[in-house]
Amino acid sequence: AKGWFNGLEIVLEDGRRIRPIFYDPMRLSQDIAAEVSRSGYFTESYLIVIDKLSRESIEAIVCSLAESGELTRMFSAGRT
Repeated sequence: AKGWFNGLEIVLEDGRRIRPIFYDPMRLSQDIAAEVSRSGYFTESYLIVIDKLSRESIEAIVCSLAESGELTRMFSAGRT
């Protein structure tokens, strides 16, 4: 489906495996509006919103998040 991607598994430093879902802002806003209209709320675990949804941009974002330590913080035991 255009505008989102969930086919990447990431292994964290502690060995846990996560499958984040990547959205571009436009598709995310459409999905949020549709879900809120249908159910009254929207939730999505492991959500990462990026400007341009491409393999290169996903790789760059994941590398940046990993290098900064943010990836581990995002999915730390206290937040999952």
